[in-house]
Amino acid sequence: IYTLSLHDALPILDKVYHTENLTDRKEMLNTLCDVAIALPGGVGTLDEVFTLAAANSIGYHQQHIIIYNMEGFWDELVALLNKLESQGMIRGDYRKRIAVVNSLDELEKCLS
Repeated sequence: IYTLSLHDALPILDKVYHTENLTDRKEMLNTLCDVAIALPGGVGTLDEVFTLAAANSIGYHQQHIIIYNMEGFWDELVALLNKLESQGMIRGDYRKRIAVVNSLDELEKCLS
């Protein structure tokens, strides 16, 4: 796994946005991004994914949310989403809001 620092990524980024806090960051995600891709992460990543998914479910936006399930990292989350859906705790088919991909090839297909 290769970690790209912000300094190294600058030549390939169109824009870099700095935010004061997590609330500002999530607002920017809600208003500026077309696609959000969740890589393996922690509580902050989950917060961002579900903030976008909840906003999508009530019609606030139509952004695509992709969970990149690298090496099965998000398997338990996907199982939980399936359970929540089967028990009627998620409005509609969550897969219409959140795509789960398991490889870079799947990610590329999902983005095209």
